[in-house]
Amino acid sequence: MFPGDPNSPDLDVTWRRTEHARFPLFIFEVESLSAKASSDNAVKVFARRTPAFEKPLFFFHIFLDDSIGPGRVDYLSEHFDKLNYATYRLNTSTDGLRLIRDILEQHVRLTPCFDLYSVIDVLELQSAVKVSVVEVLNLLLEGGYDRTPGTDFLMTLELLIANRHPAPVRDYYLNYLNRYLSDDSRSSQNYSYAVSRSYSRVIHYAVALLLGSGLTQEDAFQQLRAIEEGFQPWKLWEPYFGLSRDHDLVLLSEFPLVLTLLCAAFSPSTLATYFSQKLAGIMREIRNFTHFNIHGLVWLLIASRIAGDHESYESARSIINANGGVPSGILVVPSVFVADEPDARLTNPTDIVQIVGFNEWGHWLKSHRTGCWEGDLLISVLDGFLIMNDPEESRNAFASYCLDRSTPQV
Repeated sequence: MFPGDPNSPDLDVTWRRTEHARFPLFIFEVESLSAKASSDNAVKVFARRTPAFEKPLFFFHIFLDDSIGPGRVDYLSEHFDKLNYATYRLNTSTDGLRLIRDILEQHVRLTPCFDLYSVIDVLELQSAVKVSVVEVLNLLLEGGYDRTPGTDFLMTLELLIANRHPAPVRDYYLNYLNRYLSDDSRSSQNYSYAVSRSYSRVIHYAVALLLGSGLTQEDAFQQLRAIEEGFQPWKLWEPYFGLSRDHDLVLLSEFPLVLTLLCAAFSPSTLATYFSQKLAGIMREIRNFTHFNIHGLVWLLIASRIAGDHESYESARSIINANGGVPSGILVVPSVFVADEPDARLTNPTDIVQIVGFNEWGHWLKSHRTGCWEGDLLISVLDGFLIMNDPEESRNAFASYCLDRSTPQV
C-alpha cells in the first residue's frame, strides 16, 4: 500500500479513485485455500486505526477453495460483516454470481455507467468465476441498469453480437428487444452514426419482426405509424428534397434500404405494400435520371417485389426503361450507398438491360445471378444499419438476402 513504509500492508488488488490516491475505494484479497493466514488478510486492514488507514467502501474476500478449514470463512463473515466486508467461495454454485452482483452494485454507487462490453468479454474468457453472461445481464435488468442514460445497454448487446457472435447474447438480445420496444421510457442508444440514432427504432422493429418473437405485424405497424406521424420537423418518409444536402442523401441513400428492410419484415402481409409505396413516392419526386435515383429505383424494384406491389414495381420499371435501362450488374449486386461520385458501373456502363415485367423478374434474376444468400441476417442488419463496423460488407450481405426474398417462387 505505502511504498517505503516497512509497516505497509500488502494487498492483492485495489481499486482507487485516481492513480495516486492514497487509500483504495475497494480491496480484493484472493485466497487459494481457507488457511489460517487468510484471517490476517482481513485483520491487516480492519485492525488499523482510521487515521493510519482509511477503511475501504468494500472489502471483497475471495476463496478459491474452502475444503480446508471451511469454518474459518464463516468466522470471518461473522466477525467483519459490520465493516463493509463479505466472503465469497468460488467453488460453490452461488457465490460467483453474488461476487459479480456485489462488485457491480458497489461500482454504481460511484458512477452509473461502466464498460459492460469488457465485463461480458472477461466473463466469456475466464473460468474461475462460474457465472453465465445471461445471469449477469439479468442482474443488471433487475437493478434497472438498462434504463440509466448513457449505459447503452441495447447497443452493447448489439456490439457483442456483431463482434463476438456469442449465441447466449444473441438469444437474450432478441428476447430483450421486444421488452425495449414496448416501453418508450427506456433510454435511447448513443450510436456513432447520425442516421442510426435517428432511425434506430425503425430498424429495431424490423429486426423484432424478422428474427424475434411475441411481436405481431399489426402492433408493429401501428407503432411505426405513430413514429412516422410524430417525427419532427416533418413526418417520416416525406419526400422533401432541397432542404439540405445531408437530408437529400438520407432520402436517396438510406431510405431505399431501410424501406426495403421494412418490406421484408412485413412480407407476405399486405402491410408491406405501405412501405414500398412510400419508397415509390420518394422516387417520383426526382425529375432527372442520375446515379442518385438509379440507386433508389433499383431498390424500389426489389422492395416492391418483396411486398408484392405491382404498381410500385411498374413505376420503377417505366422510369428506368424510359431512360434506356441500367447495367445488369447493378441489378444483380445493388449499390448500398450513394455518394457524390457515381458507381463505377454507371461511369462506364456495359450490358445495359431493360427491366422485365413483374412476373418475369425472378427468372431474369436467376439467369444473371450466381449464388444465393448465405450469411447471418441479424449481424448483417445490426452492423449495416446501427453498429457500422464494416457497413458496406454487411449491407452487401443484406442486399443478397433481399434479392433472395424478391424471388420466392424461383
